[in-house]
Amino acid sequence: MKKISIAILAHPDDDAFGMGGTLALRASQGQEVHVILATKGEAGGKNGIESVREKEAQNAAKLLGLDLNNYHFLGFTDGQICNNQYHDIADKISAILNEVIGDEPAEVDLLTFDRYGISGHLDHIAMSMIATFVFRRSLSKMDQVTTARLLYLVSSKLSRPTPNDSYFVYGPAGVDEKSIDIISDVSSVFDKKVAAIKAHASQNPDFILRQGDLLKKELFVIYDGK
Repeated sequence: MKKISIAILAHPDDDAFGMGGTLALRASQGQEVHVILATKGEAGGKNGIESVREKEAQNAAKLLGLDLNNYHFLGFTDGQICNNQYHDIADKISAILNEVIGDEPAEVDLLTFDRYGISGHLDHIAMSMIATFVFRRSLSKMDQVTTARLLYLVSSKLSRPTPNDSYFVYGPAGVDEKSIDIISDVSSVFDKKVAAIKAHASQNPDFILRQGDLLKKELFVIYDGK
């Protein structure tokens, strides 16, 4: 049976900086992996940075072993994801899901950041909520999808015991270890993950890389339907 993993995120670096190891690992195991990105990261630098960030995302995807044809940019503006765009974004994501899943039986995982956006970034939070909306409205009602899961990427209190005051917005503390459902060991693709993170040179990758060996495990909470 076909297995499909679909990451639903806001910015071109969110996959590599977030669940890049899990995506690389699943692709190496023969899963079909897609990445849906709401924006091209226009707010992440000077005018024209979006073309730089798109290229960085393409390079990172290659390093992770992902198919560039499975990257979907939705065309919304970085920093401006809001209620007025909520259903437009959701509809575009649903259309992509219908296209990539098709009519044959499939097991499908949606992956996104947790409801705090893992870092407190409002675009991340919005995409987490929209992904949850799409999961409830669309994916969970597809008859051909035999198993549907929504996985929230989280930080643990071991890696972030207190709020992160070095970030440009309030960054919440991590979750309790007992709340974590999946520990994805990405040691076997760690070199790919690090290379992909470094590919996003315009976005201060050292801020992520300073976590060191903590990056070898990616943590997820499975959405419980609430």
